[in-house]
Amino acid sequence: MRVLLKKKKKKKKKKKKKKKKKKKKKKKKKKQQQQKQKAEGRRRRCRRSNCSEAHRRIGLVLVKPRQEWREYVVYLL
Repeated sequence: MRVLLKKKKKKKKKKKKKKKKKKKKKKKKKKQQQQKQKAEGRRRRCRRSNCSEAHRRIGLVLVKPRQEWREYVVYLL
């Protein structure tokens, strides 16, 4: 009697899939910078020549009955 010897099948190695790197989207900082610049502008010195305080700003307001512009101090906290 002849015995047929079966050849062992070689197991195929599974290829590892490479993970794709996600590109990070750059967040738009333009708006933030503009807001910062606005805040800096507010923190700057008072517009009145004799007043050098940083926490004050002069604002102009229209006074209705006489239709004139009057300066008033805005306190910025």
